[in-house]
Amino acid sequence: MRQNPDHAFGKVPKKLQEHYGIEMPVSTIRTVTENHGQQMNSQRESSTLPVVTGCQQQIVEIDGCMLPIVTTRTDKGV
Repeated sequence: MRQNPDHAFGKVPKKLQEHYGIEMPVSTIRTVTENHGQQMNSQRESSTLPVVTGCQQQIVEIDGCMLPIVTTRTDKGV
């Protein structure tokens, strides 16, 4: 049985209202998400990552805001 494509986006309007106080229809959320996915896919296809040796250790964390912040060091570290 095939589900309605909007089913995956059905809970998003409630979460947006709860967390940010904004109202948005499911159709808009789906359109924005699909457009973002298409942009990500086209960027992935057009970019290449450099092949270099990486660092020995990378420490990463993210908080609840889902906005990643990266800080780098110029020294060799310990």
